[in-house]
Amino acid sequence: MGTMDRGVIQAVGGGGKLALSPWRWRFSLRTLAIGMIVASVAMASVMRWVRQRHEVLERIRLRGGSPVFVARRPALLRTIFGDAAGCRVVAIHFDADDNVRESTLDEIARGFEADWREPTYELQSMFPEVETVSYRKYAMNLVGVGKKFVEWRRLHTLKFESCEVFGQSLAHIDQHPALRSVTLEECKADETSLRWISRIPHLDSLVIRTADEVASNEARPWSASDETLDNLSDARFLKRLRLGRCWVTNDGLAKLAKVASLEELECISPHVTSLGVRAPVDLPVLRVLEVSGARLGDGRLAGLREFPSLQELCLDRLPDGENRLTRLALPASLTKLTLRELTLTEDELSPLYELRRLKTLDLTETAVTSLSPEANALKAALPGCTIKFP
Repeated sequence: MGTMDRGVIQAVGGGGKLALSPWRWRFSLRTLAIGMIVASVAMASVMRWVRQRHEVLERIRLRGGSPVFVARRPALLRTIFGDAAGCRVVAIHFDADDNVRESTLDEIARGFEADWREPTYELQSMFPEVETVSYRKYAMNLVGVGKKFVEWRRLHTLKFESCEVFGQSLAHIDQHPALRSVTLEECKADETSLRWISRIPHLDSLVIRTADEVASNEARPWSASDETLDNLSDARFLKRLRLGRCWVTNDGLAKLAKVASLEELECISPHVTSLGVRAPVDLPVLRVLEVSGARLGDGRLAGLREFPSLQELCLDRLPDGENRLTRLALPASLTKLTLRELTLTEDELSPLYELRRLKTLDLTETAVTSLSPEANALKAALPGCTIKFP
């Protein structure tokens, strides 16, 4: 039961008394309202932080058909033009959409100024901790672009996809102190740009892939060739080389003997034969070899046993090639073997019985089924090996 006495509200009940003056009552409501507002703002901030933390990409399209800027980070993603305190951008991807003008790093920086009316930014000073930069559909044919990459002192990975990389555009990139990996994916390039890349002092990974399919009315796209491999003699620390849909011959693979540091080699070329597979046999630390060619099954794969340190081998016959595999002699050091699109008989499989260190044998694209006599013989000879059948 409550009574009003000299401006004091009294509430009596349950053995206790609570007295609140009207101004204190109003103060309590105000405090509660403020607390709820603060709590809601804090919750909104937390949710926004959570959303940002779980974002992978943030795209900011610049005015006037300029490129899309993508900042990639493994953790917290910030707005590029916001407060940079405590944030790191470790990878940047420049994606030029249709009808986009040729752009260099400086040109992209001027796009920032046009949209945000701030002083021209130098991307290298904005994002000094960048480790990976990639481009898609850009014409990198302006002299001096290579110098811009040198200014990113921590940059270790550089990727080009469907780009034009010609002549002296990558000049002086060999001055970079940390760059280790370069990828050219379906690019138009030339040997001059490849020579600059091969001179990068700490380059340990190079990937060159050409488009798989070309229309009949189109000219053959640029791809790695024997000249490319000859130019790699300057890459003293190259460990990983992947050549997809290239025009390398057996002679080109033989030139890789100059790259004594090579540990992994992948070559997909219609001109490589069984003799070409043996070409890099003099590489002292080669561990992984994957070769795809049209004539791998021409019956001349003898001599593979001479590889000193080979652990993984993949032989893949390209379409319309010969598919007979005979006189197969493999190194005893193999731990993984993959044979694709090759016809194998019991006699041709017998050398595999001696590979006591083999852990994985992939025969999924051959005619050897799990119920065949050859399969039973393999299982008995290699009890510790995982064998994959069609």
